[in-house]
Amino acid sequence: MGGGATGGDDPPNSPECDKTKGILQKVNQLNAEIYYPPYLHNADGSPASRPVVQSAPERISYGQSFTLNTDVPATVVERVTLVAFGAVTHAFNMGQRFIELSFTRTGPNTLQVTAPQSPNLATPGYYQLYVLDGRGGALGGPGGALAGCQPALAHLKRP
Repeated sequence: MGGGATGGDDPPNSPECDKTKGILQKVNQLNAEIYYPPYLHNADGSPASRPVVQSAPERISYGQSFTLNTDVPATVVERVTLVAFGAVTHAFNMGQRFIELSFTRTGPNTLQVTAPQSPNLATPGYYQLYVLDGRGGALGGPGGALAGCQPALAHLKRP
């Protein structure tokens, strides 16, 4: 698990025009693609280990510094990010947010992370908290799954 998939087919009773033949003819698109990012597997093809975020606060405030613990050495952590849940309407996502957080390594498996400073940078609401290693692999924690990793959930409170 952990790949992305896309595919499609025409509804069974909707004809499409094949302009090369000048007639209405059903054109089936019975195809699919599955993508597995390289960091999901070891060099031999076996599944890579999936480290987890062991603890992080459920709610954070603007500008708050908080502690995050992982089951891997803090030295492998390269990025800490927040990703907002989508708010899509009419194929347009007004709520799309991806926020890079500053952090310091404070212990063997511990990070001290700083939340965004204001609601101008991150509107109040629920976010998925990702910790990424140097390969681009996401370290997971409790929460909903996205693209095969299990991010921790964070809720930014109104100031």
